[in-house]
Amino acid sequence: MNPRLKSMAYSHSVKATDKDWVTLQGKFLLNDSPSQAVVFLEGPPPGSDILLNNLVIKHAAKAPPSTPPVIEDAGFGVNIITNRSLNDGTNGWFPLGNCTVSVQTGSPHIMPPMARDSLGAHEPLISAWVKTGQSSGPHNVNVALGVDSQWVNGGQVEISDDRWHEIGGSFRIEKQATKVMVYIQGPAAGVDLMVAGLQIFPVDRRARFRHLKRQTAKTRKRDIMLKLQQSKRLIEILTIRSDSGSLLGTFVRVRQLENSFPFGAAISRTNMDNEDFNAFFVKNFNWAVFGNELKWYWTEAQKGNLNYKDADELLDFCTKNNIQVRGHCIFWEVVGTVQA
Repeated sequence: MNPRLKSMAYSHSVKATDKDWVTLQGKFLLNDSPSQAVVFLEGPPPGSDILLNNLVIKHAAKAPPSTPPVIEDAGFGVNIITNRSLNDGTNGWFPLGNCTVSVQTGSPHIMPPMARDSLGAHEPLISAWVKTGQSSGPHNVNVALGVDSQWVNGGQVEISDDRWHEIGGSFRIEKQATKVMVYIQGPAAGVDLMVAGLQIFPVDRRARFRHLKRQTAKTRKRDIMLKLQQSKRLIEILTIRSDSGSLLGTFVRVRQLENSFPFGAAISRTNMDNEDFNAFFVKNFNWAVFGNELKWYWTEAQKGNLNYKDADELLDFCTKNNIQVRGHCIFWEVVGTVQA
């Protein structure tokens, strides 16, 4: 075998006899650019002849490159990230700590679904494709913004395999900022992080609230019927004040005191150490689901050693604040986070 060839590229196999000619054909991919390649025909036991006729190897037709996604929408805004497609190398991108930044190829050429489905509907939206260089995990990747001296969370995703994952979220800046930096971070030291299609869309606040009002009227309201019954005392009062005993023209005001619409979010044990988060969650949500604390790899990371402490503390928090808890899967197909 040629020692300069770094790897084998298997093509195809076929069962042959001494009776008829058979066609052997297939495809193979060379990831490198070797200076020489050797073709092997092999398989029969020693002493058996191989008859070969008309060996042909040719380049496959090149597939046209995918068209880049149209990620700007005039009704929604334009991406405000500079050098977002890395057409200008790493200009505007900076590494932090003991790491380096380089430009590679192979990212998805489609807009992340979260961004596509949210156009025109959210506050400033962050969206990107992310991927880690190792399939072992899980690895948490998050996007954060440095707004002058304040940190703003922009979204998080858990990566447990070697596929591209969508990360996204929305944020609000309370006052005019002089400088905003976007940070993408999370994997453990030594794990590569790949980012593609990073985009931030500013949204017109008035247009957003018009959209939310339409959605609220559609999904969170319904018609009610009020039946008012006249009491004898009320008729006497109305009779004194008017010649008519009818309630026609009477003003009735209805005020909603409680909301039964299920409105929830995922929470984790680390959230509970933040009093501001706790107060915000209790005020705005009436349902919850635990992020990871009820998954099998969390509750029994080692066989026989059960740990429900984190889940119990979350459940106590929800019970104390009259927050319903939705069930969660304990087993699913992500191989990297399921016990052997």
